[in-house]
Amino acid sequence: MASKSSKSSKISKPSETPKDAHKVEDLTTIRGVHEYLLHQELVPPKLRKSAITRLTGGVANFIYHIELPEPFYRKAKDGEKFATYTAILKFSAHFVAFMPSLPIDIGRWDYEKLALQELKGFMTQDVYNDKFELVEANPEDVSLAIFVRTPQVYYTDDVKKVIYMEDVGPRAVTLKELLRRPDLHKYMTLEMAMAIGKTLAHFMFRFHEWGKGTNENNVKRIDQFSNESARKFCLWRTFGRLLESCEKYMTSSDPESNQRKSLKQIQETMTETLMNDNTTVIMGDFWPGNVLIDLHSYESRPNLQDFVPGMISIYIIDWEFIHPGNPCTDLAQMSAEFHCSERFAQTAEGLVRVKTLGESFLIEYNRLGGSWETGAMMIQEGAHVVTWVDKAGWSNDKLKVETVAREGLRRMERGWEKMQAAKNQV
Repeated sequence: MASKSSKSSKISKPSETPKDAHKVEDLTTIRGVHEYLLHQELVPPKLRKSAITRLTGGVANFIYHIELPEPFYRKAKDGEKFATYTAILKFSAHFVAFMPSLPIDIGRWDYEKLALQELKGFMTQDVYNDKFELVEANPEDVSLAIFVRTPQVYYTDDVKKVIYMEDVGPRAVTLKELLRRPDLHKYMTLEMAMAIGKTLAHFMFRFHEWGKGTNENNVKRIDQFSNESARKFCLWRTFGRLLESCEKYMTSSDPESNQRKSLKQIQETMTETLMNDNTTVIMGDFWPGNVLIDLHSYESRPNLQDFVPGMISIYIIDWEFIHPGNPCTDLAQMSAEFHCSERFAQTAEGLVRVKTLGESFLIEYNRLGGSWETGAMMIQEGAHVVTWVDKAGWSNDKLKVETVAREGLRRMERGWEKMQAAKNQV
């Protein structure tokens, strides 16, 4: 992993909430959002409060779905016209939406706005034939088209920290929700799972390559997105809590045990390494919950073997934690989530589809030239699993959760051994 300038490896919680934070608290309520939308003339005057729903998917921010009574036409600030039946309003506060006691740097909003602006038009389009082989965009050959992109932004408010953006559609669900469905096999064949994994890999590989370059003003993108507070927060949420997360899964309670000393070394080494890694720009929060997928014509039907040509749209959302880093961080987070989806799959049919999608994603990324089979990535995969598996509502089966957490711990330790062995060979 690249390591240039030396920075502090200490992980701490973000700074305290500013005293004037109460000025924007109206947008934490549906009533306040309704008043704001009318005042900004973003919706028709007859919009009712009942047409606004707060979404549960947002953890750090307040996210609302707006159902308009009629298509609404408006010219955006950048001059483009938009017309929509539905929209999403995202409000960022000085604290975590679902944990108000935890402050978080509001500067993340500016980086998300910048990311969505810079990635406008950045899209991966893959087309497959009826054998699910990648082909050229020839209408005679195409049986499936998969698009991956970011949502279109309609309006931003630099003062209130609001982004008003495209709603990806009423049929869209997060990839995490989709992979958790007991009837996943009715929505997704093995071939489709493989194709989706490949296309996600194509998007992320292109994004990571993009992050190594410069913008139109010849500014390095790692400098343009020097979101250090996001880097620190991302490290704190996993490695900052590593020892306390591993506590109940260690083989010994002895504070001087070799295992505890090893975990302390892992925590310190990975923190120092990742704080100083500027290989490229990374998304920073790449997991199935931030991947929205609309299967379009692939709605539930009795026999998916009766192939119907169609389109799958995928949107990557929540870019507020974009920052300089190593691609393995994005890959490890997604891979760890795929592992948990696999281990907690409710059916054998669902398990094999999750496994296929996850393996396809990593294999294709590697084929494109991106390296991921490293000790550092194994450590990050294991750390994510052991830190989050008992907090993300995967299962009420405590024994199963503990088993998966121990798997994460073992993977982290094997990654550390691999990392040390590689170091000794140099």
